[in-house]
Amino acid sequence: MAAEPSHQDAAGRDAPSRWRVLDPTTARTGPVQPTLYSPDRLLVRGDARDDGRASLDELAGTFGWQLDWDVTFGDRDTPGTLRGRGRGRDADGGTDGTVSRLVLTSLPTSPLPVVDAWLLLESARAARLPRVEPGTPPSGTRVRRLELDPADPLARVSLDHAIFLAAYQPNARGFFGTNPFYGTNPFYGTNPFYGTNPAGSPTASYLAPGAGGRTPVAVLLPSPDRGPDPHEGRRAAVGILDSGCGEHPWLTTVVRDHPNLVGTPVCPESALVRDPEVHPDQHGPLDGMLDAVSGHGTFIAGVVRQSAPTADVYSWRVVASDGAISESELVAALAHVADLVHANVDDPTAGLRLDVLSLSLGYYHESPEDPAHDAMLRPVLHALAADGVAIVCSAGNESTDRPLFPAAFAAVPSPGAPVLAVGARNPNGTVALFSNTGDWVSCYALGASVVSTSPPFEGGLQPLARIPETVDADGRLRECRETVDPDSYVGGFAVWSGTSFAAPHLAGLLATGLAAAHGELPRHTDTDKASATAAQVAAQLLDR
Repeated sequence: MAAEPSHQDAAGRDAPSRWRVLDPTTARTGPVQPTLYSPDRLLVRGDARDDGRASLDELAGTFGWQLDWDVTFGDRDTPGTLRGRGRGRDADGGTDGTVSRLVLTSLPTSPLPVVDAWLLLESARAARLPRVEPGTPPSGTRVRRLELDPADPLARVSLDHAIFLAAYQPNARGFFGTNPFYGTNPFYGTNPFYGTNPAGSPTASYLAPGAGGRTPVAVLLPSPDRGPDPHEGRRAAVGILDSGCGEHPWLTTVVRDHPNLVGTPVCPESALVRDPEVHPDQHGPLDGMLDAVSGHGTFIAGVVRQSAPTADVYSWRVVASDGAISESELVAALAHVADLVHANVDDPTAGLRLDVLSLSLGYYHESPEDPAHDAMLRPVLHALAADGVAIVCSAGNESTDRPLFPAAFAAVPSPGAPVLAVGARNPNGTVALFSNTGDWVSCYALGASVVSTSPPFEGGLQPLARIPETVDADGRLRECRETVDPDSYVGGFAVWSGTSFAAPHLAGLLATGLAAAHGELPRHTDTDKASATAAQVAAQLLDR
């Protein structure tokens, strides 16, 4: 399916949309799978800034394109490059943890005015390998993808993938791909099937109000008990990288600000737009519908609040209202957090101590069997794990066993605390039909028809029936009577479904288990002990 419509650049030519769909039939070095990527960016792993550039620059020139370091990315002293964070290198002892971003632009005389990073990268790789004719091989034929020598500089160049919190509704707002559940939270809108036939397939039944689709709900339970403040130690700490967190009575004293992050999103891209936890209708403005991920981060914070009542929560906004973040910006956000965590390891009075990090986002790589596919995202996750932070990731909602990253990194041994991939269960304990599965999924936790916190949003849909306030002949006030408003969340709670919510559920249980194992969590970080305890608690939870 085609990508979003293009827009025009300053010269009046068509410029690429934010994301593009990779067409597998264009592969020249072997079979690939569909994914989404930034058409005007490439990522480079390693400290040598000029490695691999010569062949890319030469080939870009033949297309009429120009390749430059992206000075809007990276460190202040080295624009375009993000230096190794956390432990300063890959935590598993590999190559330097540096990531650089290249930006591709079209020259005025270019015969191909719309740039395409995939075309450039695949063409450069094909020049070094035997040619594989594009197209689908005959049925039953197994074609192996040709791989570059790991020492080849081009093996450390990759696409800048699109990573999603939520999907787009099919045939509505720029939906990408052929599977209507692309991302970790497939339920677009507040009531996408407002009618008499809400479910077009068994999986789509989870979209319907009353069957797991996002809908308002009344909660009569009191706020979970925080318990007494620790005497000498500290509370367990859970970090969330998501759409941020809105105001809610259950979260006021729980979601903490860090001095280095007050009022500042971790991800620069998300700073360019308004907060989706406060302004819920930005994607498709003025259409009266709440955006796909508006309230997503608040809902997740509430899940952690319920499964880890005594824990502190740190919630950082990394995505905008469309629910997407580029791979490079996610790496930068994780590196920022890794910096704070590692500062605390060196000095207990500095930085930030996290016990668990919850990630409800992901992407599908075009060639996950390629040994170099994980060179961008995995090292920073393993740096966090090496500093004792357990990482819990959503497995995705596409009803597939295709690995979703970063969740699929759970299949790769981490150097410290565990990395876990979590699928979703129904309220009766069975695995949800929408949940991804496979041997890379660590476990399944409750993720369908979950009740949690919501900002007090008020969408544009109307109740099915409404009798306005009136005064009768005797002067008595007759209050307004109506059916349930399908997208009024002023009550502060909602029901929602997705592996997006299974991951924070397990993250909270893990934090609670860590607190119980320690009695009171120590303020000083012993990374070896923290990692061992996290692995032990995780093993106990997985056994259950």
